Amino acid sequence: MTFLDYSHVELTAVFIAHVLFGEDGDLGKGGHLSGQKRENKTEFPPSWDEERITIALKSVLKQPHFVLFLLPRIILQKEVDGVFIELVLRATNSGLVPHSAFPMHGEGVVQNILGQQFHLPQSNSRKGK
Repeated sequence: MTFLDYSHVELTAVFIAHVLFGEDGDLGKGGHLSGQKRENKTEFPPSWDEERITIALKSVLKQPHFVLFLLPRIILQKEVDGVFIELVLRATNSGLVPHSAFPMHGEGVVQNILGQQFHLPQSNSRKGK
């Protein structure tokens, strides 16, 4: 059986920083490292540091469990160590580039809503963008 492999897509330091810490001046973009507490955002488990998150994102690229083509976007999903992760790629003239990545749900994943953190051990229709 052949699997789709997107491991050639580069996860730049700028993209990783976006996923982990978000964008200055725009609380609606990125910021999924535990403790960021950005409204409506999901956070990776507290035990997941920057290196573990980066390795997990590379794993999603290498062998996603689910792929959806909504061109110009390609949505990849995979469960990594009990955490379901979504990574969105965007097709450009120069190739595929990462657009967003976040934990959807799983052990230790929380979502920040109205200043409170809610655990998301299983699927939640709100998604954690």
